[in-house]
Amino acid sequence: MTATLDKVDIPDRDRAIRDLWATGSPKPLVFLMGLHRSGTTVLYQYLSRVLPLASVTVQDVVFYPRLVYSHTQDRGRADRALLVDYFEAHGMWQRALDDIALGPETVEEYGWILKREAGSFALGERTVDAFRELRLKLSYLRADAEALLLKNPWDTAHAHEIASTFPEARFVFLRRDPIEILSSEVRNAMSFSAEKNALVQILTRRMPQVRLYLGLARVGHRILGDERSERLLVRWFLKDIMNKLAAYRAAMERVPAERSVHVSYRELVDDTPRTLERLSSFLGLTMSAAAGDLQARRRPGGLLASVASSTEVLSEELRRSGCGWAMDA
Repeated sequence: MTATLDKVDIPDRDRAIRDLWATGSPKPLVFLMGLHRSGTTVLYQYLSRVLPLASVTVQDVVFYPRLVYSHTQDRGRADRALLVDYFEAHGMWQRALDDIALGPETVEEYGWILKREAGSFALGERTVDAFRELRLKLSYLRADAEALLLKNPWDTAHAHEIASTFPEARFVFLRRDPIEILSSEVRNAMSFSAEKNALVQILTRRMPQVRLYLGLARVGHRILGDERSERLLVRWFLKDIMNKLAAYRAAMERVPAERSVHVSYRELVDDTPRTLERLSSFLGLTMSAAAGDLQARRRPGGLLASVASSTEVLSEELRRSGCGWAMDA
């Protein structure tokens, strides 16, 4: 079972004990907003480590239907062991491409839970009830936390709607130079289209359409080869990033200033402790001394060659599309 955990159905055992976890007060919300591959996972794990915040983890995503039940049995130790064995069986010790240690407590995006439970990655009318259930579960399980820190790049265009739905929520907006995002997106897609990834497989359990899409991407990669696949991905992701940045900026500007703070990726990697201190002050939470030992670093190797060789042309396209505000971040 260990090696095939991504194929196992996890029965819902939490519903029968809903009175146990759904009667308390939900904790305040902090949303970390940013495009995919913009550095949000690094900031997500740092904030979770140095502030009294609870986050969504890989274990939460995989075992969501029985999170509270497992906690009542053995505080989730058996499920943690299953995940550790699964990753060991697949030889995975870190997330692909970003050197983040991989395990049950690795931070993850709540969009995976929304997709599986309510049919969409984004928080909106269709999924808000499922999100409220998630909030109640985490509030019960992370009793010592002062707030919930949540990340989901699929919601970058919906920050203003989320702010309206949850008027007490606060927002941390992270921006990164779109050229760097482009390079990372293409590198990521090339990796996932070359072979199956054990982490992605377990996150997409019970998501046949997502798995079909990934399977077709692998077929296309084999047919086109590395060079042509990479060229096509550069053009596709460039347009995708332009569209997402426009929607992101529009949503970001509609969130009340007193409820939001803005951070650049460059700021994060230049002085991580100072950045964390600024966010701690904004959130009104006490930061642990561990923050002084944290320092984010850019991925070795720099930009993909296909992106680096066309930086001037790509940058000009981004500026013409109105994305200049996000560049050099």
